[in-house]
Order: sequence, then C-alpha cells, then structure tokens
Amino acid sequence: MTSGVRGSKTLKTDSTGLSIFHRNYDFVNNPSFDGGIIYYNNYLGYGAQYNAIEGAADGYLLVISSNNGDTIKTIPSNLAYNDRIHDLHLKSDSTFIAYGFHTDTVPAERKPFIANIDTNGNVLWFKTHSKLNHDAEIKNMQPTPDGGYVFSGTEEETPGSHTDIFLTKVDSVGDLVWKQYYHEAFSQRGGHVEVLADGNFAVFGTGYTPHNADRAILKINGINGNLIWRQKHGTNLDEGYIVGKELPSGNFICAGTSIRTYNNMLIDDVNLSMLDSTGNLLWSRDYNYHGLGTNEYVKDLIVTSDGGFAMTGFILNAPGGRGNDVFVLKTDANGLITSLNSGFREVTPDMRVYPNPTQGIVNIPYVEGLEQIEVYDLSGSRYDFLSSRVSQPKVGKNQEVDKKSLDLTNLSDGIYILKLTMKNGEVFSKKIIKK
Repeated sequence: MTSGVRGSKTLKTDSTGLSIFHRNYDFVNNPSFDGGIIYYNNYLGYGAQYNAIEGAADGYLLVISSNNGDTIKTIPSNLAYNDRIHDLHLKSDSTFIAYGFHTDTVPAERKPFIANIDTNGNVLWFKTHSKLNHDAEIKNMQPTPDGGYVFSGTEEETPGSHTDIFLTKVDSVGDLVWKQYYHEAFSQRGGHVEVLADGNFAVFGTGYTPHNADRAILKINGINGNLIWRQKHGTNLDEGYIVGKELPSGNFICAGTSIRTYNNMLIDDVNLSMLDSTGNLLWSRDYNYHGLGTNEYVKDLIVTSDGGFAMTGFILNAPGGRGNDVFVLKTDANGLITSLNSGFREVTPDMRVYPNPTQGIVNIPYVEGLEQIEVYDLSGSRYDFLSSRVSQPKVGKNQEVDKKSLDLTNLSDGIYILKLTMKNGEVFSKKIIKK
C-alpha cells in the first residue's frame, strides 16, 4: 500500500509484478496510507484522515477486500491532537498496537506515541515517550520476544540543533523500559529497526558528515540499548538506508538511496546492499528507472520465497515532485533484476563517476569486482590506475591514491576517457572533462 498527497491507494501485483488491481480511496476527509498489513483474509491500511472539528489529522484504519480492493470497513480513531498512525501490529486478542506521532499545540512539535486500539478505533491505552521541545520523526515498530515493542526514529538532540537516531523499548502496555540515543558529531537520521535472531536489534538509517551522508547500520544491545557497533557505506553524497532485513545466514540485505550526478544534477537511485553479520559491505547495486534523470525512492523491502528480493517505492517522473509513479522491483539473491518489463536498469560503474566536469578530483564509488582503472587523453597517452597505485607518466612519478578518488589536478585541461575494467572482463568507458 502506498500513500499520496490526497487520497490513498492500494496496488496488488502477482509474482511477476503485473497489476491485479489498483484502487484509489479519496474520501471527503482526504485519507492517506502510511502502510498496510494482511488482516485475516483481507488487507488493512492505516494512516491519517482530516478531522474537520479539530482542524487537524486523525488516525484511521481501512479494511479492504484482498480480491478486488473494495472497501469493507472504515475505522477512524482519534488518539490525540493531529495524530497519525505510522505503523500497526495486530495482536492475538484482535486489537491493534499503533505507533505514530501527534502534535502538541504548545509548543508545536511532533511527539511519538504508542497506543492500543480495538477494532472499532476505541483507545484502550495511549503512551508517549519524548523530551519537551524536541521534535521527533517516527520510522517503524517491531514486537519483541518478551511481549513488548521497540520503535525507532530521529529526534532533535537539543531544540533546533542536529538530530540523533533514537531507539525506544517499551513493555506490553507501552510503559518505558529504556530509551537510547546514538550520538555522533553531526546529524543522524533513522531508522528502520529489526529484531535479530540473537535478541539484539539492528537500526538502518543515515549518518551525516559536515557536507554529506552515508548509508548506516547500527547493531544495538537488546537488553539495555547500548551501541554494539556502527558501520557506514556510501560515496560521500547524501545517501541512506531506508529498510533492512536479517537473512537466515546472519547477513543483512538493505535497501535505500544512492546518489550520482547526471547533467550537473544530483540524481537519487535505488540502492540494494548485502552486508555480512558485522555490517561489512559484501556487494552493492544501484538501479534507475528508464531515463538517467529520474529520481527513485525505495520505501520497503521483502525477501521473496525464491531467495531474491522485492522493493517498492515511488518515482519522480517530473520536476517539482509531480508525476509520481509507484514501482515494484524484483531481483534475484545477487541483486540482478528479474522483473519483467520493469523499466529499471542497473546503474553501471561509468554512470556513477563524479564530478564531471571536474577541476581535478574524480570520484569512483565502491564497485564490486573493479580490477583496473585507466585514463586516456585524446592523443592516446595512457594513465594506468592499478589496484591502489596510479602511474602518471606526464606527472613524472608514481603516487599513492585512494581507488575511489583519482587526482587529475596536474593534467592539462581537456577531455579524457576513463576506462573501468572488471574482473569478469566487462569494460566501461566514460568521457571526463577537466577544466
């Protein structure tokens, strides 16, 4: 289920991604979905709709038919002022645990809540755990083996300052067990939380530096919320993980955003990365829809019965955020696209090189299997980049370089050809303009 600016939508596909039904729900109160779950033999969407009396949002649930998407039952629930249900779990007693945020009127700030509501939307209990004057962004919630819940998100460290990832553990009735923040020198944003087989937690999100951001994964102690380790991956652009899953092998599969430059614009692509059990990067693939200038944003990820992966999200097909489309992208266990007629292509290494034009430094993001880097000028002179060493005859000496960054500062302005050779024999070429 996906949400729109006005109204809500459900999209059901078969195993090949072909649409079974696609329905819009545009009630007078302008509902929007934040997600959905299987509800017995049907589906249940949840999110918010407008409350004309309050002049703000109220949480709501919508039961729809799994056969054709018809509305079966609408369940409004007024949890607090300007409340929105962001995540929902069905309990064994047929009531719901709802998680989201509401807005305090004085001061106006978002505050996360956890609540228990029945099948008629009545509030059985409502708890909130946040600091005064600290705006919070909510991500997701998971049930824990002890009958409680853990939920995650981003919260201001001090009012108006940079943000930290937080993780909150509550018991079965929403009372606080512990809440932890995971500080760094710069803002962090997160994050989807997963309960791991060893009883600990993994949080997926974004770790910022002064000017850029990397995809980040944190492993958290399940008993007290202390940080066990933190790993980051990326290209020093504004990238992040949106969702992650632990696999039976103990590895992690993570979906999020990667950034590249195209026609001097920053483009958001879908990223899928495999990490080992300690968060080290095993492989990373990026995907773009049709034209190289479209922006795509992943929202969710599942492991499919064949051992592959399926991602959902939306595509910005026009400037200014208009013309959005929903996508479903299926890959195999190695991240190779298997969706039929999906319109997606894997972003090749030559598409990721940046900046271009350059004043000297050319960055090549992490590429699995990259064996050789060569640079040619138009007269045919070659500059070989082998492993971590670079030979630049015209510069007059060998120098150490990071494989991800090539320093062409001492070369004359002009056009060069960057050649990337993979271990499997594939060759990619990119025209580089130095000026």
